[in-house]
Amino acid sequence: SFKKIFISPGATSPALTLEFPTYLFLVAFGDNAQAAAAAEYAIDRLNLKTAAILYDKEMDYAKIAANYFKKSFEAYGGEVVAQEGLSEKSLDLDIDIQNALNEIREHHPDMLYLSVGPDRVDHLIDMIRLADLKQPIFGGDSFDNSSLHFKDETDVYFTTHVFLDAQSTDPNIAQFIKHYYQHYEEYPESAFAALGYDSCN
Repeated sequence: SFKKIFISPGATSPALTLEFPTYLFLVAFGDNAQAAAAAEYAIDRLNLKTAAILYDKEMDYAKIAANYFKKSFEAYGGEVVAQEGLSEKSLDLDIDIQNALNEIREHHPDMLYLSVGPDRVDHLIDMIRLADLKQPIFGGDSFDNSSLHFKDETDVYFTTHVFLDAQSTDPNIAQFIKHYYQHYEEYPESAFAALGYDSCN
């Protein structure tokens, strides 16, 4: 086997470092850390006591993050009242989503934790709001993508490594965005730009 150091700028599964001890390092935080941060914020800052989880059951990241969120939320004293998995292989995914949202509505959760890939976030948030579920929506770093433009961003929270917002008052973020734009003539799409930079430097 190759005994080379491998640094991953974007992987977030803490299990990876157990599979490849000594040689694999993650630049980003693990899914366990971001799930715990979301759970702690929901309970301590927003006083939310019950949660429903909607996740992609065929995506490793989504399953891992959802499971860590459930463990963390319950460890902080919250209760997960519903957990619904979605499948890309469904013949009619939108109907499955509606059924899952109907099931979640029956449990009246204080919040929803949405654990899916970035390509699903926009559509699912729109469907959640169209289903008249007004609860705060939480997610992980898959929400951090400049191409995402939810119709209703009210009460949407997500964890990320660094939020590269052009309106940021943090001088380090402003400087990074400025230098990135000077080099590439476009703005960074997500935190992966900064993670890649940190990995190489």
